[in-house]
Amino acid sequence: MLYKNSSDALMQARNSQSQISQKEFELKLMEINNHYSPYNTNNPYMNFIIQKHSIESEITRLKNERDNHVLNAISNALLLANIEMQSNIMFSMAYLAISSINSFLSYENVSSLSLPFTLQSDISQLSTRLASSDFNPSLLSEIQRLKNIFHIY
Repeated sequence: MLYKNSSDALMQARNSQSQISQKEFELKLMEINNHYSPYNTNNPYMNFIIQKHSIESEITRLKNERDNHVLNAISNALLLANIEMQSNIMFSMAYLAISSINSFLSYENVSSLSLPFTLQSDISQLSTRLASSDFNPSLLSEIQRLKNIFHIY
């Protein structure tokens, strides 16, 4: 269930990121159009400013939504990793979840996202526990990668 929750949250983050890209492209097209036709009777400058502000607000909302989904995905994946460690599960679904999150963050270069202290602490604690055990080296590798992405030391 936690893997599905993490996966669903990451999929929602991807959808939000796709919408962000579309809105950013739309904004660039509007700016180009405004630059090459500064005064158009169908689209006066004031109308351009209002539309631009509306799209920028939508982009900000979508980024917040995306960030919340990513945080939910990370939280669920960390809970899953802790449960797997306690249960000594051989095939790690947490590894798959965290690997997917890392790939998304690396590919999309989500630099505006900052982790709450509680999640930073959870990642550090899990990393320490994994390093001191031989539970799952690949999971440890993905946790280390997540730490590097968020500059957690």
